[in-house]
Amino acid sequence: MSVESWLDTRLGAVVVPEKGLQTGPFGSQLHASEYVSDGVPVVMPRDLAGNVISTGISSRVSPTTADRLDRYRLRTGDILFARRGQIGRCALVTPDQDGWLCGTGCLRARLSSAAHPDFIIQLLQWPATVAWMAENAVGQTMQNLNTTILSALPLRLPRLPVQIKIAEILASVDETIAATRRVIEQTATVKEGLLVRLLSRGVARSPLEMEGVDRAIPKGWRLCRLGDLCSFTNGRGFKSTEWSRRGLPIIRIQNLNGSTDFKHFGGTPKDAWMVEEGDLLFAWAGVKGTSFGPYIWNGPRGVLNQHIYRVRPHEDVVKLWLFETLRQVTHEIEERAQGFKSSLLHVRKADVTSHEVAVPPLAEQQAIAERCNSAREMEAVEVSNLEAVERLKRALMDDLFSGRVEVDHPGAQEAPQAAEL
Repeated sequence: MSVESWLDTRLGAVVVPEKGLQTGPFGSQLHASEYVSDGVPVVMPRDLAGNVISTGISSRVSPTTADRLDRYRLRTGDILFARRGQIGRCALVTPDQDGWLCGTGCLRARLSSAAHPDFIIQLLQWPATVAWMAENAVGQTMQNLNTTILSALPLRLPRLPVQIKIAEILASVDETIAATRRVIEQTATVKEGLLVRLLSRGVARSPLEMEGVDRAIPKGWRLCRLGDLCSFTNGRGFKSTEWSRRGLPIIRIQNLNGSTDFKHFGGTPKDAWMVEEGDLLFAWAGVKGTSFGPYIWNGPRGVLNQHIYRVRPHEDVVKLWLFETLRQVTHEIEERAQGFKSSLLHVRKADVTSHEVAVPPLAEQQAIAERCNSAREMEAVEVSNLEAVERLKRALMDDLFSGRVEVDHPGAQEAPQAAEL
């Protein structure tokens, strides 16, 4: 079936006539006091991930309230969109979720017989579709979608048999992606258990002996403060007036977490600010469980911003062992964090340098580091496999939705007729 015979249409033309696009209830229709601990699940934007609705729904209402909000009921085959925030989050309603409610912050699409839900949910993941939604969303502080915008979302539809075939092809890739993610989760669990054992007992699993009154450590190890194992040098507070279009990247906490959005410093840097690839860093401010902790820098050469320490191990300390040790004790250190807002917490340098850890001999540090590195390499292989499958899916989407690859199926010789829409 040639792509020229596909029908160019809009999402608003392939939903049912009566409330085909429906915004979830506003606060005036569903009050905070009406939520209960056990009842009918209400799907919120946070519950949409990877085209599925989370099984751990935390928002619920009583059956009586759900009956009052019957217009927001979900049916099998409905598609839910997050109206605000991360544009492109959506999910398909399954039979297990039939009868649940579309929550505040979500928008529901109920398709007509001209469009197959499995095809549409895949089409909505296509980067070209996500880009259109992002470009047409409204709002300065936070992007928002509404029924008018989604109604205008452009679609190209083949006949239903071809829609189903394309959806089956992409769903098979989704199964591989899901299986790979499960392997990564299992590998990560095993790895974390191994790291805890290695850092507390070592490779040799030496017998424990008491150190002080309430601490047992492996024989031959010693208790040391972190400040006696390495130096902690804070970054510089670069002002916005010092930012430039060119120069050295300013390494901020968001860059440690993967952001490639760098500000730049065009002046003459001091050696104390400089960061090279492979340097050990420690973030000491931000949000608990997100910002704090050690990082091995794998980005470009740059200058270090404030709220991050450059960590230099002493000669008798193995950097990778120190990195893993810092990871293990970060949750204890960040418990000392203070601040006026949960998003602006910080620890003092003394909170870090005074923290005690069990230190093995140098040879044992090296052995632990090698084992830890092997565990991380195994995890990295699985992550690389996942990235490869995700690239494959994006390439398939480009081929299938653009028509570069044609899908033949009996009964797919004609495009949907206008009457069907």
